[in-house]
Amino acid sequence: MPRTVSPEVAGSLRRLGLRPRELVLYVNSACNLRCQHCYVGDRLLDAAESYHAPDLVAFAASFPGLRRVTVLGGEPFLYRGINEVLGGLTALGVGELRVTTNLTGFFHFDSAKAEPSDFLVAVSLDGHSAEPHDSVRGAGTFARTSANIRWLVDRGWTVEITHTVTRPTVDELPSMLALCRELGVRLLNLHLVSPMGNALAHPELVVGPDHWAEACARLRGLARDDGDLRVRYPPLFVSEAEYRALCASGEYHPHAAGSFYADGDRVVLYPNGEVYISSEAFGTDALLGRVEEGRFRANPGRDNELTRYAADPTVNASEYTGGRSGSHDRPRVLSVSYKRIIRV
Repeated sequence: MPRTVSPEVAGSLRRLGLRPRELVLYVNSACNLRCQHCYVGDRLLDAAESYHAPDLVAFAASFPGLRRVTVLGGEPFLYRGINEVLGGLTALGVGELRVTTNLTGFFHFDSAKAEPSDFLVAVSLDGHSAEPHDSVRGAGTFARTSANIRWLVDRGWTVEITHTVTRPTVDELPSMLALCRELGVRLLNLHLVSPMGNALAHPELVVGPDHWAEACARLRGLARDDGDLRVRYPPLFVSEAEYRALCASGEYHPHAAGSFYADGDRVVLYPNGEVYISSEAFGTDALLGRVEEGRFRANPGRDNELTRYAADPTVNASEYTGGRSGSHDRPRVLSVSYKRIIRV
């Protein structure tokens, strides 16, 4: 049965001091793929959790002035209520509405019920060709996803490619840029594979901090003011001196402000009912609480995100989740939510 979310949930979060301007809504956990690097992990994907569609729209409506709502799963296009949710969220007039999909199929999504200007479609594509992409996502997925991207672009939809960088692809970023242009895509969002979920069983995918820093430097070398492709990437690893300079300049701030968000600025709702501020904390004891039988049950433990931030206003999510570690030269690990933008 789909999980319910009563109006009491939003009220409980506000009483905790949260005033989110951004919502991340995992509408379901069902997925047609079992990717080697999926941070959600097979256990939750296999559980086939979901929410009542009207409840999700009402939950979002409880927070006026939202600047961004991201809809994802699982595979959100497998969610039977996807058209109702996207239509309801569009009607709320949020600043930016995004849906993240593997786009191997359109499944329950009916493009005739939406306008291309209603929301951005962020598509996961994890290699510039079939070999690296299919090796982590399954045989034939690159061809299906690429064809569906072309279909959307040809019909005027704004598509962003979300590329999770792994060790086999970290040195192939120029080829990924070329693929974006070939597909007519002008937005590329880079993630670095996270050592969580299914990736824990695939250490061969993990990119070391020095290797990632070198890749970022090469990427910056391609930047030009008149570039037609916007690329967002997470620096992630910096030296202690660079970290202090970033904080002093105001470009970066500690996670005391909610995983690189202003205090109480973000809420992440997972399909199993868990609620977080930071996606980086998923699967840990840092959850704010759970939605159970439609109501919010707060996590009373000392490790929940709000308690940790109050106890140490300089703490980084990575320092309490144990998800990443730096190197001798780059000991500081930044939030994956902190990204720089270049044009190439």
